[in-house]
Amino acid sequence: MKRIAFYSYKGGTGRTLALANVAAFCAIAGKKVVVIDMDLEAPGALYKFGVDPAATTCSGLVGWLLDTALGDEEPDSLDGYLLEPDLAPNVGIVDQGGSLWLMPAGDLSSPNYFGQLQRLNFDARVDDGSAVDLMGRLLDRIEQDLEPDLVFIDARTGITNSNSLVLSELADEVYALYLDLPEQRDGTRMVFRSLAPLAREGRPTLNVVLSRVPLDGEHRGAGWTSTERDEARAREAERFLLAPANPAEFSIDAVRMFQLHHRPALIEDEHLVLMRLAEPGVAESALAWDYMGIARAILDDENAIIRATAGMGQARMPAATRALLSGDTGPVAGPGSRGASITPANTRLNEPLHVRVDRQRLLADSDPAEQPRLSRLLTELSLTQSQVGEHRAAVDSAIEAVERYEQFADSDPKRYLPELADAYATAADSLAAVGDHPAALKMSERAVGLHAELADHLPDAYLPILAKAFNNYAIDLAHAGRHMEALRPAESAVRIRERLAQDYPDLYLAGLATSLSNLSNRLRAVGREEEALHLAARAVDTFERVLPTTPDEPNPSLALALTNYSVQLFRAGHDTEALDVTRRSIDVFDQLTKRYPTIFLPELSAALNNLAHILLQTGAVDEALAPARRSLEIRTQLVQENEMANLPGLALTLNTYATALDRLGHVSDARAAAQRSVAIREELASANPAANLPALASSLDTYARVLTRSGDPESALPVARRAADISRQLTRANRTLHGHDFAHRLTTLADLLESRGNTEDADRVRAERQELLTPEED
Repeated sequence: MKRIAFYSYKGGTGRTLALANVAAFCAIAGKKVVVIDMDLEAPGALYKFGVDPAATTCSGLVGWLLDTALGDEEPDSLDGYLLEPDLAPNVGIVDQGGSLWLMPAGDLSSPNYFGQLQRLNFDARVDDGSAVDLMGRLLDRIEQDLEPDLVFIDARTGITNSNSLVLSELADEVYALYLDLPEQRDGTRMVFRSLAPLAREGRPTLNVVLSRVPLDGEHRGAGWTSTERDEARAREAERFLLAPANPAEFSIDAVRMFQLHHRPALIEDEHLVLMRLAEPGVAESALAWDYMGIARAILDDENAIIRATAGMGQARMPAATRALLSGDTGPVAGPGSRGASITPANTRLNEPLHVRVDRQRLLADSDPAEQPRLSRLLTELSLTQSQVGEHRAAVDSAIEAVERYEQFADSDPKRYLPELADAYATAADSLAAVGDHPAALKMSERAVGLHAELADHLPDAYLPILAKAFNNYAIDLAHAGRHMEALRPAESAVRIRERLAQDYPDLYLAGLATSLSNLSNRLRAVGREEEALHLAARAVDTFERVLPTTPDEPNPSLALALTNYSVQLFRAGHDTEALDVTRRSIDVFDQLTKRYPTIFLPELSAALNNLAHILLQTGAVDEALAPARRSLEIRTQLVQENEMANLPGLALTLNTYATALDRLGHVSDARAAAQRSVAIREELASANPAANLPALASSLDTYARVLTRSGDPESALPVARRAADISRQLTRANRTLHGHDFAHRLTTLADLLESRGNTEDADRVRAERQELLTPEED
C-alpha cells in the first residue's frame, strides 16, 4: 500500500483538483484507491469528486478520529466514514476491477463540523504524539478492510503540525504544487529541505509540480508534448530546488518535475476530467494529459495502463479519450469500448437523513452497539429539521438524542460527555426556536456545565465551544427575565473570545463581535447604557473589518449588530445616527430575505419595528406607519407558522403599530391593535411573569393612551393604574432597570387623573414620579 501526499505551500495551486484527477485515473487503471482529505480547516475533496455535501452525512476523518480518540476502542468498521463517488458516468470506461473510496474531512453539511474540529484539536495531538498513533491505526484499518494499492492524502496548505506529520511520517511520496512565484518557490524549497534527510534514507520521495503553467506547446496527434519553453522552465525550477543548502545535510539530492498547464475551464469548473471527457477538446487538453502523466508516474505499472485500454477497440470510445487513457500520443482512429462506470454511487449515503435514522433505529433495536450512532444521527436530524423550519420535529429529535446520551454518559462519561454536551446545546437551540424558553434555559445551563468541565481538561479544544455556550446561556437567561444573572455568562464569553482572537484573529474575531453585541444587550437591560453603547459600536466595527457585507454576500451577523447598535444610539439621544444605522440593518436583511426567503424574517420584522419606533419618538409619524405595518404583516405570517416563538414579537409590533395609528388619528384601528397586544402579553405573563411583566406594562400604557384619545378616559384609568402598579412592583425589585419606565407610566396616570378632575391624586402621582427621578444618595 503506497501512500501519496499532495501538498502546497500556498493556496490557489489546484492541488486538491489535481489529486482528485490523478486518483481517479489510477482507479480507472484498475487500482484500489483511497483518498483521505486531511485539509481539515478548508476541506474540498468532496466537491472535486462531484459529491454534494448536503446529500451525505458521512462522518469522515474527523468523525473517525474523534470516535477513536474519545472511545475505549476504535470503531468496528469504516462504514459511515467513507463514501464511494461515481467516477465517470456515461464516459465509457472499461471496468478493470479498480475502485475509489473517499474519506472526506467530515460531515460538511453539519453545523457541528467546526465544533468537532475544535474538539479534535489535531495540531495539539500532533504535539503530544497521539496523532501519529491515531493516523497509524486508521491506515492499518484501511489496509486491513479495503486492501488498497494507493492511499492519497490531501495535506493542508502551509507549514503546520499536521503537515509535518503527513509529509515526514505518513507519506511514501510527496507531490508539492506551486505557482512560479518567488514566495511559493522559496516556501516549497524550505519544506523540501526539511524533508531531505528523510528522503535520503528512502522515503518520502520528492516530486514538484509547477502549476498553472501558460499554454505554449503544440499538439502531437491526440496528445500533448511539451515545448522548449516548458523544458527550460522545468530545468530552472530543478536547478533552484537542488541548490546547496547550509548546512549541507538539508540539500535536496533529487526531485521529479511535473507541470500542470493552465486550462481555466477545467480548473474553475472544478470537476473531474473523467466526468467531462465527452466534451469537445477536453481529452485533447494539455491539463488532462498532465494529470494522466502524474498518474502514470505514481502507478509505475505500464501493464495496468495496457489492461485498462485493452478492450477499447470493441466499443465506441472517442479516439482522443482512448489516446488519453492509453497514453498513446500518436494518431488514433477507431472505436473504443462499451463502458460501465467502475464504481456505482453509494446510494445509501445519499438517502434523506430521516430514512437513515429509521434504518439505524431498527439496527439499534437489535444491537445495543448501534445505539450511539442512532443518537448522533438524531442530533444531526434535529439540526437539519431546524434549518428547514421543522422546529417541532427538531425538538423531538433533539430531546430523544439527549435522553439516549444521558444513559450512555452514565456508563461511560469519558466517551460520551462531549456528545451529551453538544446534544444539550442542540436541544436548547431547538427549544428556543419554538419559544419554549424555560426548557431551553435548562438545556443551556446543562450544556454550559459540561462544556466548562471539558474545557478544564482540554482548554484548547473546548474553550471556543464554551464561549458559544456562555453566549447562548446569557440569551436564555435574558429571555427568562433574569437580566442581572445573564451578565456573568455574557462577560465570560467575551473574555474567552478576546483571548482566542489575540492568538487566532481570523478564526475568532467574528465570534468576539457576536459576544460583544450580546453583552451590549445585557448591559442595556440592566441600565448600564454608556457601556452598552460602547460595546455595540465595537461589535459593529469588528464585524465590518472581518466580515464586511456586500449585495452579493450580505452578512446577517453584522445586520443584527447594527440593529442592536441603533437601539443603543437612540437611547443615548443620537437620533439621526440611530435612523441611519437602522436603515442599514434593514437593507442587509432585505438582501438576505431575497436569498433566503424565510430564515431572516423575524430579524427583518424586528428591525422594521425598531425603525418605526425611532420615527415615532422623533416626530416623523407619517413615515413610521409603513415600516410598522410591514413589520406586523411579517410577524403575523410567522405566528401562523410558529406561534409560540413569535407571539412576543407580534405583541411588540402591535404595540408600535397601535401607537402609529393613534398618532395619525386612526383611533378605532389603534384601539384594536393595542387591545390585542395587551391580550397576548397577558397570556405570556401568566406563563412567565419575570420575562413578560415589563412588556405587559408597556402594552397597558399604550392601550391607556389610545383609550384616552378615543374619548374613553373612564376605561383608560384602570388600565393606566394597572400599568403603573406593575412598574412599581418591578422598580422596587430593580430601580436601575425599571425606574425610567415607571416614571413614564406615572406620567400617563397623572395626566389621566388630571383630565378626570382628580387633581389631588394627580399631584400625589407626580410627587411619586419626582421622588423616583431624584438620584438616590449613596
